[in-house]
Amino acid sequence: MLIATKQQTTSAHDDTPLLVKAALDDISNFGVLYDRHYNELYRFIFRRLCDTEKSFDMCSHVFLKAMENLRKFNYTGKPFIAWLYKIALNEIYMQHRKRKLEIVYHIDVESLHQLRSDTSDENQLDREAMLMQALQKLDRDEMEIVEMRYFEKQSVGFIAGVLGISENNVSVRIFRIIKKLKGIITKSSMS
Repeated sequence: MLIATKQQTTSAHDDTPLLVKAALDDISNFGVLYDRHYNELYRFIFRRLCDTEKSFDMCSHVFLKAMENLRKFNYTGKPFIAWLYKIALNEIYMQHRKRKLEIVYHIDVESLHQLRSDTSDENQLDREAMLMQALQKLDRDEMEIVEMRYFEKQSVGFIAGVLGISENNVSVRIFRIIKKLKGIITKSSMS
């Protein structure tokens, strides 16, 4: 499901290995990571579920999984929140498969213009409507990349950290998604 919204910029805090090490040494120090990232993680989850209770529950579950698996976190210069996003996406997808939860993608109206300019050489008024229809034809993984890049304004490096792939791979995927959207729009405009 696509929902048009106004953009709310998120910022990624680059946690140092010292904060993670402190939490590994004494789990009560995990509270610093929790406090720093709770609001951003909750917004990330809520944007996909659009359900307050389920988002609260999912956010708590993600932090519990992160705390249980903190030793698996490997600091590679990517923000800690990217690792949390990755856990959250995995949990959302798992719940989606198990319980048929509907995943919601929020389309920022202002950012839609940027995506439109990347997919079109023309400035027709109906291009946005065609773009919205084309976005609905993307698969889940493609839509996640579009949402993070265009509507959440995340960097290619951040997306790479969330998806666990290289920055080059993210750039290639963005290129292919844009090409796919152009093809859908072109086919649609010829009909």
